[in-house]
Amino acid sequence: MSNKTVFYVLAAVICLCMPALVSAKVQPIIQDNVSLERDMRFDILGSVSNHVVGGAGWFVMPVLHDGFVPGLNDSFDLELGGYVAWYFKGDADYLFLEPAAGVKWNFHILEELTAYVGARTGLVIGLGADIFEPDGGGIAGIYWHLGQGVDLRVELGYRHVGRAGAQIGVSFPF
Repeated sequence: MSNKTVFYVLAAVICLCMPALVSAKVQPIIQDNVSLERDMRFDILGSVSNHVVGGAGWFVMPVLHDGFVPGLNDSFDLELGGYVAWYFKGDADYLFLEPAAGVKWNFHILEELTAYVGARTGLVIGLGADIFEPDGGGIAGIYWHLGQGVDLRVELGYRHVGRAGAQIGVSFPF
């Protein structure tokens, strides 16, 4: 990803988060002994990089609402969904589909901020590119609560055929 693209992505994230940052009360909630019920989510992400435009959709289901570590406000999710990407360069253009599943370990740092790490695996299907291969790797990202019923999601992940490493989107708890 070029330096210019990284700058534009960071500028967009900062602009989107400004309203929430101004009204945010900084009260760390990372240490917690309370049992919580986490919401299911539907997340939509997009990405643009050198010769690639794509996106992803994820149905996120909490599996361990109170996580692994006692006294820490964490949780563990299962994600089902996938990626779609259009690769174009010169005379070549291909469509890539990747149904995938993954797991995500969340760390609820503030009321407005959740950081996560995880891993995904899927099957890349290249339409017009004769690609049919397994795929997988690690991810890291954040959820930033923007308002009632919507969160910003920013994610960095492994790069692969037809997919950029950084994605930004929205998350809808339900």
